[in-house]
Amino acid sequence: MTVIRNIKTINILVTHKCNLKCQHCYDVKNGSEMSSEVLDLTNDYVCNYIKENSGKEFHIQYIGGEVGFYNQQKIIDSINYIKEHCPNENLQFMSQSNLVYELTDDHKKLFEVLDCVGSSYDYELRITQPKQKVLFFNNLKYIQSIGKSVNVVFTLTNPFIKHLTPQLFWDFIIASDIHNVGLNGFVATTEVAKLLLPKAEDVREWCYQTFLLYEQLKKYYDINVEEFERNIDSFYGKQEYIHSRTCILDNLTIHPNGDVATCIFKYDKPIYNLVTKEQKMDINEVFKEEQEYNDLCKSCKYLKYCNGNCHIFPFDETGCLTPYKIYDYLQEKEDLKNQLVNGIIQ
Repeated sequence: MTVIRNIKTINILVTHKCNLKCQHCYDVKNGSEMSSEVLDLTNDYVCNYIKENSGKEFHIQYIGGEVGFYNQQKIIDSINYIKEHCPNENLQFMSQSNLVYELTDDHKKLFEVLDCVGSSYDYELRITQPKQKVLFFNNLKYIQSIGKSVNVVFTLTNPFIKHLTPQLFWDFIIASDIHNVGLNGFVATTEVAKLLLPKAEDVREWCYQTFLLYEQLKKYYDINVEEFERNIDSFYGKQEYIHSRTCILDNLTIHPNGDVATCIFKYDKPIYNLVTKEQKMDINEVFKEEQEYNDLCKSCKYLKYCNGNCHIFPFDETGCLTPYKIYDYLQEKEDLKNQLVNGIIQ
């Protein structure tokens, strides 16, 4: 299933430096950062990419490591350069940060020019000390106070889904005045990290119960959970959000050394290098690899909704994290509505 999406995501990985040591981080943690020379090459490459795909919606994200540890003025200059050279395009700029550091004037200047700030708050993992918690919430409140959108991403680890029940989760969201939420799968990068890996059935149940509350809550509270909205859209046939297995065609990631890859998790399979001009891999070969479904996927009735989902985040031995219960629930609702319309139920 080839899916044509309107959104193109461009990740500019400016630094591997970080103040946290998360077991589940996708970053390679080698401490390097993008030089001014590579950033200049990146700016030009991004502008050319945008012009080649003109008319799309471009989400340009500055990521790390910890973006807050990189030269903030360089990021501001990068944003201004791209805006200047692509004046008629639909561009949205954001940075991804853990927000666990003291804000400087340079940090605040960057926030002013961003459309959105992405952050992460993982139960018992990223933010474990009282000082870290205070820093996070103070910084969150500051960004909210200047009218910027904040998207807080939660990684679905075993401690998270066991201790933060759906009801407690929503209490936390409302009390923190958070309005945009992301839910991430979990990658166990070490043997120790595997202890944090939840079972697929537990994740599905947590997501299902959280989704039921979400349906009710959004009637009264301005809230958006990207994954839930994608579940709804894919159920009703909105192909743009059935992005897995084809998403590499709409994702671009540029690393500090100039490597150009697709998904941020494909750092070990770059397709090109901006510095050496070396063509390292054929994008069609990468795409072909992504399209290889296993037998379980081929025979699954949910394939039409998830397109095989992302095989990078296997929760258990099946390698599947499709939210079956949400799709079954939506089908039951649709069946009931049709019965009412057709007069089967009086």
